[in-house]
Amino acid sequence: MLDGQVQLGGEPAARASHSVVSRRSTAAEARRAAAPALPGIVYRLSTGCQWCMLPERFGLWQTIHKRLVRWSADGGAG
Repeated sequence: MLDGQVQLGGEPAARASHSVVSRRSTAAEARRAAAPALPGIVYRLSTGCQWCMLPERFGLWQTIHKRLVRWSADGGAG
């Protein structure tokens, strides 16, 4: 063991490892889920149309709106 490092073993190590992997996969899944919404967001912002008038080819307008709200809240739009 190196100076200043703590080595976990057994169950605590397994829980910590699972927690780190879960956070990484959750963040990656969130990015992948938001990617299809981007064209709808760009269309809405560039045309100024109402959310409910968003063309169906972009998916449900409620989903696109929700993704923009979450993305903005997370600081992704700034």
